[in-house]
Amino acid sequence: MQFRATSDFDDVNWATLLPNSRLVTLSKRGILVFWDLKARRALSYGMLRGSQGAAVGGRGELIAVAGEGSIAVLKGDNGKQLGLIRLTTDRTPSMAFSSDGQWLAAYTPHNIELI
Repeated sequence: MQFRATSDFDDVNWATLLPNSRLVTLSKRGILVFWDLKARRALSYGMLRGSQGAAVGGRGELIAVAGEGSIAVLKGDNGKQLGLIRLTTDRTPSMAFSSDGQWLAAYTPHNIELI
């Protein structure tokens, strides 16, 4: 099956596959879209200002989206925000979850925070 996600927003700079035939994309302008690959349509849209990257935790239960000095933690099934983590830096971090999804590492030059 071939699937092409198209929209009017800027180029996608991050995407990942989730369980249950879903795809999540994040544009350079911070537009987060959850896609249903079987139905070939967008399920939900969200705007996260200043977002530049994301990480998926566990088996897709959590998505962390990085912004300037903060990380939004979202539910992986619908994108609903569960929390907002303020960082000790105002830079936008790169992130990675531990393999079990229990820890999130946020790192910028000269700084690593475990959450």
